[in-house]
Amino acid sequence: RLNYECDRMLDAITDGKLTPAQAKAWLTSGVPSELDRIERQSRVSRMDPVGSQEEDRRLDWATARAWRQLAVSGLHPDLSERARHEVLKKAGPTPIPA
Repeated sequence: RLNYECDRMLDAITDGKLTPAQAKAWLTSGVPSELDRIERQSRVSRMDPVGSQEEDRRLDWATARAWRQLAVSGLHPDLSERARHEVLKKAGPTPIPA
């Protein structure tokens, strides 16, 4: 969903249908609802787990972190090397696809 919304906004900005300020306003208003949705899904998955809880928590954390970053920094964040390291450290190991 995050990728889809970002692509949609970037296309709208490129096509002149949306200004960067409008995109940031949408992110600021849309992020809380997305975080609420993630929390609701997390509660449901805890009641009826499908995959590993550790993986679910890691993916939920990564999605929530990405939405927060978009809300704070906009579409083109400039992360320092330290910030990148912290995010990767907290995200945990990257699973190897089967």
